Amino acid sequence: MNWFRSAFVVGALVATVALLLPGGIRAEEQNLKEGKPKRRSFTGEVIAVNPDKKSFTLKNRKGEERTFFCSEKCRIVLEDKEAATLADLKVGIRLTSSYTEEGDVNVCHRLTPPKSKAKPKQPAE
Repeated sequence: MNWFRSAFVVGALVATVALLLPGGIRAEEQNLKEGKPKRRSFTGEVIAVNPDKKSFTLKNRKGEERTFFCSEKCRIVLEDKEAATLADLKVGIRLTSSYTEEGDVNVCHRLTPPKSKAKPKQPAE
């Protein structure tokens, strides 16, 4: 009976340590930093907009599609409009969504034109 108690205590300790290690923490908890979900970004072409549901879908160059729901304070900036709305989005334009994952929902906080990776051309002298 004494070995049974020892085995139970050791098993409980191993389980507790495994839960405390980074590999044992759930993915949702790993995304949290000081109580806030980690900000992510996704760049793609607008393929659908639903202003009634406050959502839009982007498709990146790899063919991955993600649907986003705008937060209450979502800021939308287009190349020709600083304070845009979902109604201003057009299918085919390329944008970057700054978002957080809240459960299974991608919540967009900022939607902007993608940053250009090309270096600006120097004027000819």
